[in-house]
Amino acid sequence: MKWYAQIVKPCTYNQQSTSVLVQIDTQRYLFNCGEGTQRLSFENKLRMSKLSAIFLTRVDWETMGGLPGMLLTLADGGGMGGLTVSGGHNLTHALAATRHFILRNRMGLSVNEMRDGDPTAAFKDSSIQ
Repeated sequence: MKWYAQIVKPCTYNQQSTSVLVQIDTQRYLFNCGEGTQRLSFENKLRMSKLSAIFLTRVDWETMGGLPGMLLTLADGGGMGGLTVSGGHNLTHALAATRHFILRNRMGLSVNEMRDGDPTAAFKDSSIQ
């Protein structure tokens, strides 16, 4: 198994969340998607079109401020085949609030809202659980 992790957006003095891209074999996972993540991934030539899942450590602006723009870019570029966004309480509500401007016909987005003590909500694919 071949894997690597790359920091896309480090913590700064005014934003406390870090975005990390992890690749395991052919699967790519993004942890947190704060403001500026899309721009920095483009500047550093990171291929976000092959993302399998996005994980949010908490549901707030610091960790998901760049998610609507990232989803728009992925949907318009055709790279959203089966993308899952996983996070905590109120994730579905937060994404539903953006549906009016990020909705695309062929988006293919799954939301996995994980709640404390619910083992059925855990994310699992061929590489990670």
